[in-house]
Amino acid sequence: MAFKSVDPIIWKHEKEGDSLTGWLMSVHPESGKYKGTAYNIEEMGTEQKFVVFGNNVLDDKMSFLKKGVLLKIVFKGKKESANKQMYNDYEVFVDDGKDPVDPKIVKIINDEDSELKDLIVKEGTPVPTLN
Repeated sequence: MAFKSVDPIIWKHEKEGDSLTGWLMSVHPESGKYKGTAYNIEEMGTEQKFVVFGNNVLDDKMSFLKKGVLLKIVFKGKKESANKQMYNDYEVFVDDGKDPVDPKIVKIINDEDSELKDLIVKEGTPVPTLN
């Protein structure tokens, strides 16, 4: 049996348009110093694990998503609220498939003998991983 280190990175957007695309692996309310919601996301194509800390805007949008969904978070910049407070604005997109991606299905797809993996590669879609 072999083990590898799990070293999640805190996602830090620097400019408007910065984005993160991946699978929502888990949600942890009341996390960190400020007791906000933390979202664990595995980036598509790299397998890198990220922790994304929410705010009211992001939390509202993410509250509709289920674990396993393929999503894209886009930083829309700093905005001013009606009461003149600055906040980080986000846009959240989900894969346009009918059902969210179930991590168990992703593991099946990635089995060496999987016909599904061959089909996905032929269609030009990146093959997701959860390792």
